[in-house]
Amino acid sequence: MSDNGCITQAGPYNYPDVLVQPDLEIFANDITFSNPNPATSGPLEVSAVVHNNSDYFAQNFVVNLRNQFDTNLVFTPIVVSNLAPHASTTVTWNITTPAVPAWCPMEVSIDYTNVISESNELNNSAIRPFINGNYNLPGGIAASGTASPSVAYTTQPGIGLYGSAHYFGTAVPLPDSSVAGATVTYTILETGATYSTYTNSGGTFSTGFPSPGIPGTYHIQGTITDFTLTGSFTAEFTLVLPPVPVFCTQPNLVAAIHITSAGVQNNPAVIVQGNPMSGNIVVTNTGTGATNGTTILQWGQTGGTPLPTHISVPALAPGASFTTSFSNLVFNTPGSYSLCLLADKDNTEMECNENDNNHCRLIHVLPALPDIYPYYGPGGNSPVCTQSAPSFTLYNGGGIATGSFQCAIIVRKDTSVLDTLYHTVADIPNLQFYTFTSPYVYPASGNYSLELLCDIPMPSGVVTETIETNNTGLYYVNMLECLPNLTLLGCESFDVQPSDPVAGANITLLATIHNNGNAPVSGTIPVVFNLSGGSSYTGTYTGTIAPNQTAQVTVTASSVMPATQSLTATVDPQESFPESNETDNSITNNLCWDFQPVSKCVLGSNFWDQPYHVNSTAYPSVAVNVSGLYDAASLKVRFLVSGPGISGTVNLGDATINNLEQTCGCPAVAGLP
Repeated sequence: MSDNGCITQAGPYNYPDVLVQPDLEIFANDITFSNPNPATSGPLEVSAVVHNNSDYFAQNFVVNLRNQFDTNLVFTPIVVSNLAPHASTTVTWNITTPAVPAWCPMEVSIDYTNVISESNELNNSAIRPFINGNYNLPGGIAASGTASPSVAYTTQPGIGLYGSAHYFGTAVPLPDSSVAGATVTYTILETGATYSTYTNSGGTFSTGFPSPGIPGTYHIQGTITDFTLTGSFTAEFTLVLPPVPVFCTQPNLVAAIHITSAGVQNNPAVIVQGNPMSGNIVVTNTGTGATNGTTILQWGQTGGTPLPTHISVPALAPGASFTTSFSNLVFNTPGSYSLCLLADKDNTEMECNENDNNHCRLIHVLPALPDIYPYYGPGGNSPVCTQSAPSFTLYNGGGIATGSFQCAIIVRKDTSVLDTLYHTVADIPNLQFYTFTSPYVYPASGNYSLELLCDIPMPSGVVTETIETNNTGLYYVNMLECLPNLTLLGCESFDVQPSDPVAGANITLLATIHNNGNAPVSGTIPVVFNLSGGSSYTGTYTGTIAPNQTAQVTVTASSVMPATQSLTATVDPQESFPESNETDNSITNNLCWDFQPVSKCVLGSNFWDQPYHVNSTAYPSVAVNVSGLYDAASLKVRFLVSGPGISGTVNLGDATINNLEQTCGCPAVAGLP
């Protein structure tokens, strides 16, 4: 721009690039166990919920499981073929617990092979332990928390809280003591407001909460738990009244460009080369004082039909605006351009803010041609019996519509061509997606490739495009053979009846077959019950077990002395039925009662966690975990108390739990009235 012989260049301006990528995440509460306190050398189902917290598909990533108690144990990684945007999926391992009592931190890592570039790589792993067998858990979690800012004005909308958590004194020397994916819960004591968040893979957290808005000092009490160990932290912050504001009494000029022409997409503005652009230029006085007279608005552009470089703006009262329009702004060459304004170019006005007089708009000019390219297609693993027709998405990144064209899909199994499919596209408008499904059925299991050719015949087709070399896409699909998978369910589905068996008496051994595969299984299916003392019993189920269905098998056996033997049940011991997994057919538990007083499921609900005043009333209660195969018709739990002012130990009384079975979720609770 030229002003009285002085040359000034305005633009192009550097705008931030916003990169949108997939974001997979997992936290400790996403990891669950079929039994939080399983027996040693027994079966355990470990499940993990994986979240895709983004607007993009995540494909063919690996989920890995590691037992930090014994890192030599190897669990089969699970491949997630496709996870839709803002969706979740659950992966499950059926494992055998270690042979010794232990604290077992189970670490789940998503995108383990790092094939996906993510916007946040720090929330891809989480740890949740379980207590294996009869194990007295040592160690703890060292937690910290800091409020930021520590002193803030009451007008500040929110307060930040950040901190960290690390294991100490654990029975397992951890290569990384960070408490990853743990649940952070904290309360503002003065208001009672409670919030929660999670630690990331480095054991740190950063969150925020609404400011109470009232002057004073506020105290935060929080806990960080992995659901076996819990650490506590405190923090505080102070709110003060803001200083009395000094109001500006001067004008303040701001300028804006509004694109009004049809067919132009905004933010940034996108237009086709050769098409005219029109719009409005607006200057507004956002201050509290009027301008003294006419000011000069400077216009600058890096391309397109030249427009006047100086515009006179009349005096403006507070809140008033001046609007002028422009039209027939034409860009004949594709590329990126900027349009810029500078209000009060000569600085003739004393303003409240001299730093907001500039305004620029970025203009993208597209060629007057379409550009067809494949955007998305099928992929990953899929059972052949539950397959879906392959779906494809195309995109027109050009400036005009495509018109009619035809696509070909060449289907190959390994390297052999099986079929060529065709699909006619009537039209794709500029900058729009188009999705279609091809009615193809994969004939059998195996590795397939689908080559998508857009706008045939190749290479130039029938549509003239800006780029003719991006019209193909290649997609791979692995169709899996459909097989049943026979497992035995745990907890009360693997049981001894009746309650309180007597040695030498007849008992019923019960096992529940579960087909968690994707094909039915038919025939006579044997289940062998082996006692560790040498006795063996065989039961059968004759019929068909469909996917996700169960069947019970029972046998009559002779009871043994409690706590002297274990029982192992195995379905299909001779591997007579083909399965997708031949390593998960057995389950083991002890022939005994095994009672253990434990904390209740709900955090903070244990009576010993609460503070009490002198002469106040407490109601003692405790949860009881049951892990043996024997059920109890009734169980007495005695409560004893000792402490200051009490001579010796006082018996508070007994509580009774009736019909006590294996703990399958939250344990039963005994409490005094």
